[in-house]
Amino acid sequence: MMILAHLKGVPLAEAEALAALQLKNTKRDGRFFIGEAEPRKVMLAYSHAVYELLFSCDAAGLEKRCEVFDWQMYCRGSYAVRSSKSQVELADIIWRSLRQPKVDLSKPKTVFQFFFGRKAYACRLLQEMPKPLPSTTSWPEFHPASMDTRLARAMVNLAQSKTILDPFCGIGTIPIEAALQDRKAMGSDIDPIMVKRARINAKHLKAKAALKVADAFKANAPTMVTELPFGKNSRMIGPDDFFEGFLKRCKAKRLVAVFPEDKKILRAAKRHWKVEQHHTIRVHKSLTKMLLVCSQK
Repeated sequence: MMILAHLKGVPLAEAEALAALQLKNTKRDGRFFIGEAEPRKVMLAYSHAVYELLFSCDAAGLEKRCEVFDWQMYCRGSYAVRSSKSQVELADIIWRSLRQPKVDLSKPKTVFQFFFGRKAYACRLLQEMPKPLPSTTSWPEFHPASMDTRLARAMVNLAQSKTILDPFCGIGTIPIEAALQDRKAMGSDIDPIMVKRARINAKHLKAKAALKVADAFKANAPTMVTELPFGKNSRMIGPDDFFEGFLKRCKAKRLVAVFPEDKKILRAAKRHWKVEQHHTIRVHKSLTKMLLVCSQK
């Protein structure tokens, strides 16, 4: 099946969609990311929706292509036609092609969507993305250094694993997001108070995550997704600084992690890991972080 993901204007959007949807033979047209994949239920942070691509053509020939397309084959019950441009003519063509057309603009069972980029794309909606978790500022236990919930969702998708451990879980943002995506979610922190706060948040959000007190440098799991603390929250590890120490000792086979944007840390990551992806995350004008997707060499 040809899939079209309608991306948001965020650099991470394409990488997240590629990982979660497992797209092959991909191409990009502005905010439209297209590829071959089997349909699957996903929770994307940086996409509006996922569609089945029915056909594409030049915009000038769209109406003629619509007139010969078998809309009946793809219509299940009531339907609606949506378009980023005028849809009156297109809706009329689809109406005439259906045997018993039933329009429902509020809760249609089938949504036909037209997009326009370098080409015109006729699609059928597969899944609109659920809203991300509310900001951690509204959680029962908040910490000013906690991660944006959308970034946490994207990182879980980038991990491409059914089991995830966050060894620096803090108030639990990543394991909570992983649990709500039906992953086996685990989190640990060396600070018992933070683990207690994470448990409170997980209970409040109805997320089943295994949370415990543990030293991140002794953690062992195939896939780790985390944001390393920095500043006063980090510490020296023998002759190594905090970040190099973790990168050297981490026992995961796959690591998705956020670090301060720093060339020294990036060099350390490349010494100890195969860095598959490097994304810049701009938090605000004076703070930039980097997200690395790594696998063992």
